[in-house]
Amino acid sequence: MQSDADKEKVKTILGQRGNYVWLGPTRDRLVNMGKPAVPGLIDALKSNDDDIRTVAIWSLDDIRDPRALPALIELIRNGDTSYHEIIVTALGNIGDKRAVPDLLKALKEPKLSDKAAEALGKIGDTHAVGPLVELLQEGGGGCAIALDKLGWKPGSVSEKFFLYRHTGKTDELVKLGEPAVPELLQIYSTNTFDFIRREAADILYRIGWRPSSINDKISFYESMDNYDEVVRLGKEAVAILVKEMKTKGGKFAATALGKIGDKAVLPDVREAYDQALQKQDDMTLIYLSYALWSLGDSRGLHKLFEELTANNGFTITDSASDTLRDVGSPAVDGLIDILKNGSQRAKSWAAITLGKIGDSKAVPALRSVLNRDFEPANQREFSDHLSVVRDVKEALSKIDEQGELIRVKNNLKSEDGLTRMSAVQDAGKSKDKTSVPDLISILSRSNDDMFMQVAVIQSLGQIGDAGATSALMAKLTNRKGPNNIRIFALRALVLIEDQSALPGLKQALSDEDPQSDIYSEIQSAIRSIEHGRAIIDR
Repeated sequence: MQSDADKEKVKTILGQRGNYVWLGPTRDRLVNMGKPAVPGLIDALKSNDDDIRTVAIWSLDDIRDPRALPALIELIRNGDTSYHEIIVTALGNIGDKRAVPDLLKALKEPKLSDKAAEALGKIGDTHAVGPLVELLQEGGGGCAIALDKLGWKPGSVSEKFFLYRHTGKTDELVKLGEPAVPELLQIYSTNTFDFIRREAADILYRIGWRPSSINDKISFYESMDNYDEVVRLGKEAVAILVKEMKTKGGKFAATALGKIGDKAVLPDVREAYDQALQKQDDMTLIYLSYALWSLGDSRGLHKLFEELTANNGFTITDSASDTLRDVGSPAVDGLIDILKNGSQRAKSWAAITLGKIGDSKAVPALRSVLNRDFEPANQREFSDHLSVVRDVKEALSKIDEQGELIRVKNNLKSEDGLTRMSAVQDAGKSKDKTSVPDLISILSRSNDDMFMQVAVIQSLGQIGDAGATSALMAKLTNRKGPNNIRIFALRALVLIEDQSALPGLKQALSDEDPQSDIYSEIQSAIRSIEHGRAIIDR
């Protein structure tokens, strides 16, 4: 019987284990079988092998045949909970209303709530509206998006707020104007999540509502990190901010005092700074350092450089970098000095910060890093140096975009292989379409250099210009060429999404061995380009 033969084929495909990339190509081959694969995939759900069970669920998700529904529901009721999230997604994509009761149960589980809401929205059963509304205020975006798909119309301002914040419609609340203020104030005053309070405050601010007392104004503006409004309050706000700085040591109070610039508070700021120094409270020191510098004490800027170059964790160092960005051009000379003389890690952060500031004065120093010879003593030094080079290039792309593109184009013509390889990768990251002819030229001249070919092909895919289609098709259809080069070329074609490639891809499919891995990849590529969706890694 054909059904038995199809089951055997599914079993054979699932049994062809390879390396760590086994799951993706296997899924493609099973999905390309279509509905005949479903009975065999249902049997595979009973496997004790985690990979086989996972790829079976994924494949059933893609094929979307309602025959799989009972087996998937049984698995979510009695199976391993580690599969529940992908099963919930599959049930939504299959779109059968018989799954609704189990999805409503999943809706109550915190780890599954968002996925279950999304699935219910896809199925479109209005019986889900009530439970979704109940969870709207405490659930994630899934509930709001599902309700929007189901056509639910919120009544109260509170319902509108929790729906619209996820569906990009908060302007509708602003249009309501003054009548929306009481309920928005209730959310702002009572919600325990800072990000919710911030969003409610932002809408109130856009409506034009302002608190009356100075204390409430500062609290309101602080919830939005709105320093400009506090600066407008001027000296009226200073005493309250000093008190907050001393009692809470907060970022907002210290930064606001620095921006207001009233030097009368310098002794208070110094006192708070010295206390934070004794406690070794790096985060508080960063904000107080900004205030010190703003009020004329040079210790503040020196401390920010110290925090940037110390071996702190990411959060502390990134905060120091952001604060130096706020300092702006006065920090550039110090950062250039770090770029020249600091550790490799410090050089990276100096480059990142210079990119944030965007002062063209830093360009020569940044370029000198790229032109400087470097002889690493070991693999770790080499890896650190590559990180510095990456961050320097990123900074240059922000400060001197045109100059960086010219540098990359010049280096694409370099005789030095490493310089050319680096330029190839940079061209892909910058998505510079004017680099495509040079990249194609390198591709045609590097048949013996597989690493260079792969780098060029990947960059052409990143750039996404249809002008590369013919060159990539030539690599794909060269059946005597390395198989991995052909696969990389195919994946680049999918990223480019050039419909004119479809006839050539279909011809390549007819020329290919149906049992080869690349055969299923070509099938998947044709589907992706036809549907206008570049899906490579599942």
